[in-house]
Amino acid sequence: MKNTLILFYAVFLIFSSYGASRADELSDLLNQVEKLNITIKGYTLGRALSQEQKTKAAKNIINDPALDPETGIYKFKHENLYVTADKLNHRVIIIYEQYEKLPYKKMQDIVGNLFFIFGDPTVMAHEKIIYWAYDNKGRISENKFRSIKDNKEKLQVLAYVKLNSDTKIMELKNSQDNNKGDIYYIISSDPVLKLIKSRQAEYQTESTMQ
Repeated sequence: MKNTLILFYAVFLIFSSYGASRADELSDLLNQVEKLNITIKGYTLGRALSQEQKTKAAKNIINDPALDPETGIYKFKHENLYVTADKLNHRVIIIYEQYEKLPYKKMQDIVGNLFFIFGDPTVMAHEKIIYWAYDNKGRISENKFRSIKDNKEKLQVLAYVKLNSDTKIMELKNSQDNNKGDIYYIISSDPVLKLIKSRQAEYQTESTMQ
């Protein structure tokens, strides 16, 4: 019995210290992301919500079945903006907007607004996707992106803004015919999301051991 208790406490201490280490790792990563100052409508990726924002969030929580409670994150809506934040420190993890059957003129306004806020994109793909990529030094220019690809180097992306339209971007200018389409943009960080996902896997492992 005594040996069993010793083993239990040893395992508990290992997981506790490991969990604290992972929390510190996530905090450090979010600090790097926050320094990029990727901000839209008052929300900055990686930054903790203000008290006013937390109050609004509490009144507009969205129960998303895709969010596992064990990940320790929550989602809320502010006007047309969806925000996902960490429950522990309320730091912003994901920001996005999505629209269906939106007039081309309004779709064009969204594209124009993102260009105004974030500048020239890193790359465009298939004439429907626009991608602003950031490393730890800031936004990656198209020239830098091409150089990295030409030299077959690994692209180190810390955070990104991605816009996806079901209509070719250049066709949005043709708004006289009342055409409509679907569009969304998302702001997030793959390294942060991967760390949160691994944290969820660790919690599930701990649960099976209890």
